[in-house]
Amino acid sequence: MSTVIFIDNQKDWYTTSEDISVTANVNPFSAGPVNFSWWYSGIINIDYGQEIVINTSNYGLGNHNFKLISSDILGNTEIIYFSILVYLEVSIENSPYYYASAIAPSSTVEIQHEAALPIALQDYNIGGNKAPLMLYQLDLVDTNSNNSIFDGQNYIDFQIDLYHSIPEGVPYSSIEFRKLNSFEDQSWEYFDPQHYGYINQTIMFAKLYEPTTILVVGNLGPPNIEARNFSVNLISAGNFILNWDTYGDIDSDYILGWNIHQRVVPDFGGTIFQSPQENYNELLWNDLLTDSFRTFIPLSETEWQDLLTVSLQDIVLYTQ
Repeated sequence: MSTVIFIDNQKDWYTTSEDISVTANVNPFSAGPVNFSWWYSGIINIDYGQEIVINTSNYGLGNHNFKLISSDILGNTEIIYFSILVYLEVSIENSPYYYASAIAPSSTVEIQHEAALPIALQDYNIGGNKAPLMLYQLDLVDTNSNNSIFDGQNYIDFQIDLYHSIPEGVPYSSIEFRKLNSFEDQSWEYFDPQHYGYINQTIMFAKLYEPTTILVVGNLGPPNIEARNFSVNLISAGNFILNWDTYGDIDSDYILGWNIHQRVVPDFGGTIFQSPQENYNELLWNDLLTDSFRTFIPLSETEWQDLLTVSLQDIVLYTQ
């Protein structure tokens, strides 16, 4: 009879709410009629006929064994065995920012997830004019034991909506994922290029085969912030007070404050800060900033008192 079966949309595993169509075929020259019977676990008859629909919700989680018995009018019999693996699909949705799903062998498994901003004032040694933008931490955990159940075969399918998750102005084409061990880790590794990429212009994905902290990096561009009406005035004991007004993206999570730089030059002359609003020598500017840092001022503050006394014969210059 040469009996064969065809499983519609055959997969390595199925979830708990799928219908699976299985069809039996025999040699058209077999002595008919041919009878077909379907069995579960070898002993439970579940249906007759050339086609059967298996609803996974009737069988629960795990590996399930089935067999087909075909018999022709001459008494010839053939048996085909097949199995179906059923997993529970678990998912989390932090709309509209990110979504994740995975398969699990039991109902006690969940996706643990957390999002955070990168460590303030750290560049993570990324290079390439890119900056750290976001951190996402995910693990697949059995809540009974609180242990990760990653085994090298299962994975979390993670998706991030760039439109809602990435600062405005960052080119989506500049976005990359890096791997960390934790939120505190700053030593990253590259993702396997096959395990992350774009679904469309605004959605990126990553497949995670182990507990992973994702570092999202991209070209943040120059900060949209400006200190206007900057002034330096003399106060008591020969000290100075700096005042300014802040304009721009004052609510940004990525603009934390101002670096105050100071140069002291003799009254007969010296190299001074150039105005960054005009044409200037970038190499010279960077050189002047190298050894001139005084302090960091949070963005919410608009004044700073310099209590370091300098000689009356010196000229004091500041920049932010």
